[in-house]
Amino acid sequence: MNKGINSTSRFLKFIFYSFLLPLFLIFLMASMPLIIGNSDGRVRFRFLYLLLTKDYLKGLFDGSSFIFNVGQFQWHAFKELPPYFLVTLFYAGISSLIGVAAGFPIGILRFKKLNSPSQSILTFIGSIPDFFIILLLQLTAIYFMKFTGRRLAKIAMTNELPVLLPLIAMSLYPVVYVTKQVSRAAFEISSNDYIQFARAKGITRRKTFILHLIPALLPGLAADSTKVAMLVLANVFIAENLFFIKGITHVMIHFSFQSGGGYQFDFVVTCLLYIFAIYQIINLLLRLLIRGAASARRFL
Repeated sequence: MNKGINSTSRFLKFIFYSFLLPLFLIFLMASMPLIIGNSDGRVRFRFLYLLLTKDYLKGLFDGSSFIFNVGQFQWHAFKELPPYFLVTLFYAGISSLIGVAAGFPIGILRFKKLNSPSQSILTFIGSIPDFFIILLLQLTAIYFMKFTGRRLAKIAMTNELPVLLPLIAMSLYPVVYVTKQVSRAAFEISSNDYIQFARAKGITRRKTFILHLIPALLPGLAADSTKVAMLVLANVFIAENLFFIKGITHVMIHFSFQSGGGYQFDFVVTCLLYIFAIYQIINLLLRLLIRGAASARRFL
């Protein structure tokens, strides 16, 4: 009886935190430009605009919530928006995979250097605003071409998508975050008795890592996958606009107020739902990657 109640409780918590709460936050975020207003030089909060959520839900049944005005054209949520969704998914997915795949081994290799200058460098890099990193990368590519005559990377194109610089910019912070988290966790785990006992038995450092350290690190890394996904998506908002990448966040920012009739609540909600889907897909990809790493270590 208690097991059934506990399993039901866990399921309800999963539904609430994974879907209901994010949906509420999406509607709240989409309503913010309407809720916060200026009247006689004073900030006013008009919470009645939250009722637009009810109109959006009604429009799900007659299809009106999926039709938007973009300039002189009408877009449909499932016809025009999926290509932009796929562009953002490509950049965010690759960046998150790079962040974990690169940050995890780097963190293991440098866990004994927590007090070294490299730790301060990582902290410094993590504190630099992402837009500054992007501008620095763009200037580096420009000056490299100016002095060498060779193009190092595409900066911002109208017909082709730049790949190298956006992926560097979007994956840099995940790499730094995963490296720091894994280094700290590995440092704590390495002092456990079973690790010391394995080393005392003469087991090599490599086997100790594979048999004991890595399995102990993977659950924590899986728990951090949600933070990595959110970190990547936060960078995507800046990167898509500075690199002129026509992804879902770029479209949302540029066309939210271009309907001729003011703010498009339905359009913003739909774009945020696409972004939420990207978040869930990235989270799933990272967990599959971590599970694959746990299985692959058996063959090492």
